Formats: sequence, C-alpha cells, structure tokens
Amino acid sequence: MPTTQDLCVFYSSDLETLEHLFIHCNFSRGVWMKFLYWWGIQCYLLSTLDSMLPQWPEMVQGKFQRLAWRLISCSTTWGIWLLRNKIVFREGTISLFDYFSTILHRVAIWLHILDSNFTYTRNDLLRSHDGIKLWCNKKS
Repeated sequence: MPTTQDLCVFYSSDLETLEHLFIHCNFSRGVWMKFLYWWGIQCYLLSTLDSMLPQWPEMVQGKFQRLAWRLISCSTTWGIWLLRNKIVFREGTISLFDYFSTILHRVAIWLHILDSNFTYTRNDLLRSHDGIKLWCNKKS
C-alpha cells in the first residue's frame, strides 16, 4: 500500500513515478498542453519522456523555433522538478498560470542570452507566441 510520501505531490491521487510526475499528472499534462495550445499545435502527449522529448522540437519548423521548443521542454521539465521539491520541502503551491508565466520568463531570458536581438519579454510571450515565431522565421 502506498504511503503519502509515494503519492504525487500535486494531487496526491497517483503514485509519483517519473512518467506520472512529468507527463501524466494533471498539473504536468496541463502545462504541456498549455504550451501546445499556446503555439497552435494539436496533438497528444506520448506516454514516456524518452519518446516525447526527442519528438518535441520536431513539432515546429526552422532551426531557431526548434531551439525555442527545446528551451521550453527543458525549462518545463526542470521547472516541474523544482516545483515538486518546493512543495515537498517548503510546502509551497503555485497555479498553472503562474508556472506557465515562469517558464516563459526563463525562455525569454535564455533566448535573449543566445541572441541579443531577441527583445521579447515574458509579458510579450504571454500575450502571444508570435514573438518567437517572428524572430525565428527571420533566422531560419
């Protein structure tokens, strides 16, 4: 019988496995689906990280759009882990919107570091993914 330490920290309804935490948990799935919807991509999530992460950048066209998608997938995965630990060790909580905003903030900073001509902010990206698409298509 699972203990509360074995249960998902977000909803405490399922065992916390690697695949559950990063893909199948309602919170994590909501984050991934929000990014797909934000970009205008309609698809389903694969069942394992090993199958999903390599295919994630292939959903978009162009070298720099793929780079942006890699940054989004890395930031999302890393952020889920950080958030999980925040909840476990400091009993914190966060909303899906706040988390989505945090990921976009990281991605905007990282893209600007990679190319100083990328001038879009988290707030620009919250309004629309067009900033990444316009910037990426200039670079493709």
